[in-house]
This record gives sequence, C-alpha cells and structure tokens, in this order.
Amino acid sequence: MNKGQAAMLFSSLYMIGLGSAGIKAGLPSHGADQFDEKDPEERKQMSSFFNWLLLSVCLGGAMSLTFIVWIQTNRGWDWGFGASAVAMLMAVFIFASGTPNYRIQVVKKTNPLIEIVQVLLVSLRNRKLQLPENHEDLYELNKDKESAIEVEFLPHRNIYRFIFNQNLMHYLLLGYPSIKT
Repeated sequence: MNKGQAAMLFSSLYMIGLGSAGIKAGLPSHGADQFDEKDPEERKQMSSFFNWLLLSVCLGGAMSLTFIVWIQTNRGWDWGFGASAVAMLMAVFIFASGTPNYRIQVVKKTNPLIEIVQVLLVSLRNRKLQLPENHEDLYELNKDKESAIEVEFLPHRNIYRFIFNQNLMHYLLLGYPSIKT
C-alpha cells in the first residue's frame, strides 16, 4: 500500500465513523421531535417511526455487510469506500430535501457557539452577585394555573450556579432575566 492509498483508507474510515456517529445520535431525536407525545394518534405514529427506523438501520447494516464486501472483493476496497460515500451523500440529500416538511423549524440565524461563549463571559463577569432568595424569580415565565398551556418547570438545583449569575444584572435592574436558563 502506498502513501496515497493509506491516506485514502484512513480518511475514508474517519469520514464513515463521523457520518455514522451523526446518524446514530441525531436521527432518533430529530424523528421524535416530529411527533407530539400528548396526542394519542401521534404517539402511535412515533412508536411506528422508531420501529421502522430500527428496521431500516438493521437492513442497511446487513446490506452494507453483503453488498460492500462483494464490491470490495470484486472491485477493490477503494470502490467499496466510494460506494459507501455515495450512499451517505444520497442519504444527506434525501434528508435535506425534507427540510420544508419538518415540524420544528430553526428560526434563529445566530451561531449557538457564540451564544454559549457570551453566556459564559457574562457569568464570569457576574460571578460575585447573589442569587435571589426566591428561586422562582429565575424563570422567565410565570406559573399560570389558569393557562391552557401546561409549562413544566424544572426544580432549581445548585449545580452550575455560575450560569444563573449571568441573569442577575437584568434581574436586579429590570426585574426579569435576560436569557433563558
């Protein structure tokens, strides 16, 4: 094996691993977001989705183990990696073509990494400020017992207290938090 073939082999292996990791972790949660758990009909559809997803993953694995091995045996391993790359590109194209039909749409066009860094910097700047005595004041939404929309509030915990401090300046000056926590 020469250097070019070795580079092709290892870059292909890394790309397949990266692509598989993204699919295995992201696709089930993305699919679950397309259904409403509170609707009984959609709950059944979500169960059916996961059954079909698992079947598709298993059949895809079985087909790749037979078809790709056949290609590698008869044509060479470079053709096998090429076929895998083409299959993944087709999958990305099919996934992206369904974007207009997905239930949850991304409205915000900001970079989430920049927002995380901003929260951490403000938290660092406000780290000496005290939290309010009433932890319910940290929520942006008020608990409304008469509202038709049921909002679940997670109980306050003292883990990662420094992140709550980024909201304190707005809480003290304006009476409400600036960023959801």
